[in-house]
Amino acid sequence: MTDLEMTKLCAEAMGFSVCITRDDNPNFDHYRRMAISEVYDPLHDNAQAMALVKKLKLCCAWQPNIGDWWVHPIGGKPESYAQDLNRAIVECCARMQKANNDAKNKD
Repeated sequence: MTDLEMTKLCAEAMGFSVCITRDDNPNFDHYRRMAISEVYDPLHDNAQAMALVKKLKLCCAWQPNIGDWWVHPIGGKPESYAQDLNRAIVECCARMQKANNDAKNKD
């Protein structure tokens, strides 16, 4: 998954409406002024990444023997491994949200 796809899935998991626009869209500045108060970027924003941990009840553990963070849902197996904690959180959340979306689409 790309960073943009993972960020979109994380926004969905947090219950945010997702609207992706291009910067060259002439309506983008108007939309930003009316509807966007903050850029959602949990890959680079520690508070947004921690909000995912709290909402989804994720476990985060540093593994010194391999130099990675492991992130997984409580009681679940490790979903994501990365040297950067925010990336591990976002990857875990994106996988969980994608699985939820896939399960909903099957019904």
